[in-house]
This record gives sequence, C-alpha cells and structure tokens, in this order.
Amino acid sequence: VLLLYQSYLGFLVLLSQLAGLLAGARTGQKARADEIPPSRRAHTLLYVLSAALAVLAFVPWFRFAWSKPLLAGASGIFDVKLLPRMIQELGDGSYAVSALLLAGAVAGARALARHGRRRTLGWLLAWALLSIPVVLIADYWAGYFFSVGQILHTTPALVLLAGYGLSYVGERLTILEDLPYQLSAPAIVYAAALCILAVWIGAAHWTKELADWRGTAGFLARAARAGDAITMPRMWHLLEYYAPGLEPYRVSDLD
Repeated sequence: VLLLYQSYLGFLVLLSQLAGLLAGARTGQKARADEIPPSRRAHTLLYVLSAALAVLAFVPWFRFAWSKPLLAGASGIFDVKLLPRMIQELGDGSYAVSALLLAGAVAGARALARHGRRRTLGWLLAWALLSIPVVLIADYWAGYFFSVGQILHTTPALVLLAGYGLSYVGERLTILEDLPYQLSAPAIVYAAALCILAVWIGAAHWTKELADWRGTAGFLARAARAGDAITMPRMWHLLEYYAPGLEPYRVSDLD
C-alpha cells in the first residue's frame, strides 16, 4: 500500500507477486482445514486481519488513481545503455551493491533448489523477474526512460534470496559452532559489506536534493499562502497527487 502511494508503478510488484503466488498454488500441496494445527490457524487469522487493514488503507488511493496525471514527453533514447543502467539501479545506483545482491541471489536460488523449496523459489523469481519486461515496455511506450529506476521493485526479492543464500553459506562454512547462531567468515564479510554500502548510499541520497515532481509539489505546498494562485497547466494532476493541499490554489486562467 505504501509503495502504491509512492508510485503508480507499484502495481508491477503486485502483479508479479500475484503471478508467483498463483504459480505456487498450482504446483504446491493442498491441506484440508482439519489438518491445519491451531497455531497455524491463528497465524492465518492474523494474516487475514493484516490484509484487511491494508485494503482499507488502500481505499483512498483510488482518488489519486482516477486523476490520470500527465507525464512529460520523451526524455531519452531507447538503446543498449539501458541495460547497465538497470543493473546499476538494482543497487540503488551502486554497481557494488548490485553485484553483491546478484551473487547472493544466485547462492539463495541454488540453496532453495537444493532444499526442495521450489514454491518459494518460484515466487521470489516471479517477483524479481516479471516486473523487468514490464518496466522496459512501459519505458519504451512512454519514452520516459528515467523510470528505469523503478527496477528497484525487484530488489526486495533479491534481498530475500540473498539472505537465504547467506544462511546457506553460513551453514556450509561454519567457524563458530558454539554460538546460538552459526556464523561463517564469508557470511560476516558479505553482511558487513552490504551494510556499509547501504549506509553510504543512504548518506549520499540524504545530501542530494532531487528536482522531481514530488519535491516540486512539496515546495509549492510549503510556499503557498492564503490568497495565492498557482497555475499548473498539464501537470496539476501529478502535483496534487503528491500534495493534495494544492487543490484550493489551482487556477486555469492567468488573467
């Protein structure tokens, strides 16, 4: 729900997750209600309640969905340079993070396949892979190649795969067996490198002021005062999506 409030392309995540869940439901085993233990029933009830709360929080989003904001014209050229950009965006602009995530995802995929957890592997791969062609098609159709950054939608699935692969490597290369949790030197180095790079990327983003529609809408919302009028031809839907409080200031006639 929070992703949808952040970006329309959050639907890519929902669609890829749905495809993965449907694939898993068709290939997995089914259990009768009387075979489900009481603890699992309580877990299922909590899951349903959380899903219901998410649906209720999603309802106001329809107000923004039907506003149909207009985007700017073509901002780039569709060429092979998009491929390295997509790989870089997997790590939020860092090739090092992208390499760590992809290496961990490969280890996680091998571990899930070795452990027979094919439903989980199929779900995560559907989440990670199905949104990639949709992003490319949307970019090509709209000519709005800046949105290649939306490839970040696949990153959570890669993180989950990498986490499983990390635990698998830790089990295979254990160096500290007496602790509550088994640890390994490769796992420690991997986790430390990923955390350090994540903090560095976060600090870089924090100090960089991005001139985007969301920032523009926020600036206008803070700067507008009673009696002001703002003309926003062809972009008022988008600005009011990020700052609904701008609606009372909108005018269409400069005279």
